[in-house]
Amino acid sequence: MGIIVGPITARWELEFSLSNKRYGFRRSRSKEAPIAQVIDALEEAEESATEIHGSSEDIRRAFDSVPKSILTMSWEGLEVPRYVADYIFNLNRGCLAVPITHHAKQLFHLAGLSAFTIDLSSNTNSRGFHGVTGTSQGVHLG
Repeated sequence: MGIIVGPITARWELEFSLSNKRYGFRRSRSKEAPIAQVIDALEEAEESATEIHGSSEDIRRAFDSVPKSILTMSWEGLEVPRYVADYIFNLNRGCLAVPITHHAKQLFHLAGLSAFTIDLSSNTNSRGFHGVTGTSQGVHLG
C-alpha cells in the first residue's frame, strides 16, 4: 500500500490539503509534538498551582459505519483517481477481519492463519467477520 498511498499523501502535504491539527500517519508530524504540548501544559499548571481542564474525543462509529461508496467518493474528493479509489476500496472485499485480541494472538502463534474463522471463538479458533461498511482495520485474510 505504501507504493499507492505514499505519492497520494505526499501530494496532499504539498498542496496543504490536510489540516495542520492532524498528526496521525503523516511524515514529519509525529504524535510526540502534541504529547509534549500536553505535558508542558500539565507541568505549568502544577508549577503555578492552577487547575487544568482537558477533553478527549472518540467519535463513536466514525469510521466503521460509513458506506463504502462514500469512502470512495471521499478519496475522489481529495483528487485520488477513481481507479485508485476503487482499488483501495476493493482490497479487503470478501476478506475476513479478525480483532487482534490476546486470544487471537496466542492462537496465531500456535496455529497460524488457520486459527481465524467465522465460527464462534473457542480454544482452537478466533472468530472474525466480513466487513460490510466502514474503513477496514486489523488483520484481513483474503
